[in-house]
Amino acid sequence: MNSISSMKHRVICAASAILLLFAGCDVFDSDGNTDSSIVPAKGYFYITERNSTSIIMLNSDLRELKRWNYFLVTADSSIQGITTDGKSLWLSSAGNSDKIFQVDASSDTLLVMKSFDAPPLKQGTVRGIAWDGSNLWALNSGSATYASPAKLYKLDGNGVVLSEFLLPSSDPRGLVFVNPKLDVYGRGPDPGLYYSDVTSDKVYKFLPSIPYFDTVFSAPKPPLGASYIYPAGLAYDGTFFWLINSSNVADHLYRISYTNKEQIRYDLPYPSMATLVWSSVDVRVTDAVSVTSVSPSSGVPGSNYSVDVFGTGFKPGYGVAVDFGVGISVSAPQFVSASQLKVSIIIDPAAVTGKRNVKVTNPNGKFAVGDTLFEVTATPQIPYLWIADQAAGQYAVHKIRTTDTTLVKSWSTTAILSSSGAQGLAFDGTNFWMSTSGTDRKIHKIDTTGASLASLASITVPAVGGTVRGITFDASGNVWVSISLITGGGGRIYKMNPATGAVLDSIASPGQNPRGVTFAGGVLYCNDTDLDSVYSLNGSAWSAKFQTPTYGGASRFSTGLTWDGTNFWIANSTTASDYVFKVTTTGTVLQTFRPAVSGDPQFTGLVYVAK
Repeated sequence: MNSISSMKHRVICAASAILLLFAGCDVFDSDGNTDSSIVPAKGYFYITERNSTSIIMLNSDLRELKRWNYFLVTADSSIQGITTDGKSLWLSSAGNSDKIFQVDASSDTLLVMKSFDAPPLKQGTVRGIAWDGSNLWALNSGSATYASPAKLYKLDGNGVVLSEFLLPSSDPRGLVFVNPKLDVYGRGPDPGLYYSDVTSDKVYKFLPSIPYFDTVFSAPKPPLGASYIYPAGLAYDGTFFWLINSSNVADHLYRISYTNKEQIRYDLPYPSMATLVWSSVDVRVTDAVSVTSVSPSSGVPGSNYSVDVFGTGFKPGYGVAVDFGVGISVSAPQFVSASQLKVSIIIDPAAVTGKRNVKVTNPNGKFAVGDTLFEVTATPQIPYLWIADQAAGQYAVHKIRTTDTTLVKSWSTTAILSSSGAQGLAFDGTNFWMSTSGTDRKIHKIDTTGASLASLASITVPAVGGTVRGITFDASGNVWVSISLITGGGGRIYKMNPATGAVLDSIASPGQNPRGVTFAGGVLYCNDTDLDSVYSLNGSAWSAKFQTPTYGGASRFSTGLTWDGTNFWIANSTTASDYVFKVTTTGTVLQTFRPAVSGDPQFTGLVYVAK
C-alpha cells in the first residue's frame, strides 16, 4: 500500500472509530419524522462485519439496533454469506468450519438450529447464500486443489444438493434471490438469483427456469478509484439493489435502481463489512412458545411411553427440556419441528395419579406450560370413538377402540329410524344422543344397552328446512346442532335446551354445508363439506384453522368432528376416502385409520368417549 493510501486508510478508520464512539452507529440525525426512511419498504439490514466478528442489525434508516457475535457459531472470522428464511438467519463460513448454519437470533447469543457441510463436500470456498422461499442457494468459488470450478448450488433445507450450475465468472461473493414488486407500469428486475463477482467487478443474474446467466451491471466505482472496486455483498429490498463495496479503505454501501443506476452511496461506520441481507422480518421476534397437547395423554404407573408434544415456538439445540412433573422421568427430547417434540417418558411405580401440567423450555430459556395435558391413571384408559354409518340397509352406530382401531360393537338404528341413518352423535357425560334428518328431524337420547338402539327421549329441531347434521354438548349441558342448506340459503347452528327443545341461540355457520360441531377449550368448532376446513368461533366471527386432511390425495369431504380433550378427530368420507384422522389444533395429523366398516354411502357423525 502506498503512503497516500495508507494515510487515507488511517483517516477513514479514525473517522469510523469516532462515529462508533459518539454517534452510536447512527448515520443520520433524527428529524422527528418516523414515517420516512432511506428504504421505501420498512425492514432491516443484517450486515456481517469481520473486525468485530459481528452480525449487525440496522433499521431502514441504517441505525444500529442489535449485534450478535458470529464467532461463537463459526469459530472463524471468515464469514462468507448471510440470508434469512423469514424467521431465522443462515450463515456460510469458510476457514475452520466450511459449513452452512441456520441460527436463531431471538436472544443475545446466536443459537445453532442446524448445520451441514458446505457444498461440494467442503471443497472450495462457499461464498454467498440466498433463500428463495423453499430452497437454499449457495455460491462456491471453486478449488484449484480439487480442480473444481466456481458453481451455484441449489440445496434443500438439510444441505442435500438438488442441482448445480457452472458460473460464468470465477470469484463470486454476494448472492440474493429477487422476487420483485413491480412498479405501476409493471417494471422491475427479472425474478431470479443475482450475484456479485470481485474479479470481473460485475453483477450477474441467473434465471432458474431456463437456466440462464447474464451480466446485469458493473459494480460502482468508489471515490478512491477503480482499483478499489470490490463488490462483496448484495441485497434487494423489493425496489432497490444494495451493494457493499469492501476493500478495507473503501467500504461503502450503494443503493442501485433496478435499471442499474447508482442512486446514492452511504459510508457506514464499520471498517470491514463483508456481506448483507435485507428482510422485512425482525429476526429478534420469535413465535411465542406454547404447549397445546400431548399424545398419548395418559399413562399408568410403572410404564414407559413414547409421547409427542405439540405446540408452537419450539427450538432445537442443546438445553431444550420437557417436564411432566414429579414421578415422571423424561429422556432428551427430539426436535421434529417448531410445533412438535418427541420424548420418551417413564412413569415411576409410586407416581401419584392425577392430571399433570407439561412444561417445555427452549434452549434460550423461554418456556411455556400446558395445563393438565397429561394424566397418570390407576388403570389404563381405553378411549373409544362412536361413529354413525349410513351404509344402505344397515344404518348403524359403531364403537371403535382408538388404541388399535378394533371394531368392538355395532348397533342398528332401524328401531328408531326405518328409512335413514344418524347424522350426528354426542355424549353428555352419561347418555349418548343422536341427530336424525329426513322426515324425523329430531335429536334422540339413546339407550345403548340392547342389540339395537332405542330412543329414551327426543326433541325436535327448528323447522328451517335443510338437513340436520352434527351435534355436541357444551359445558353447561346445552346441545348444539348444525343444519345445512336451510331455507333461504346458508347454514346455521342452533343452541337448544335438551330437556325442552327450546332454542336458546343461533349463529350462521362458516359455510352453507356445516357438518360436525364440537367444543374445544370452551370454543365452538365446525367443519364444512364445501369449504373442507375446520373453523373456530371467535365472538361472532368464524376463523379458518386448518384444512380437512385426506389420505393419499383422495377427495376431501369432511363429515364428523369431535374433541378428545387434547386433539380433534375428523371423519372424511366419500366411499373410497372413508378415513378417520386424529389431528392437533394446528392440523398436524397424528393418526389415520380406515374403519373396518368403511363403505358406501358414508360415515356421518362421530364422538370421542374417554372410556
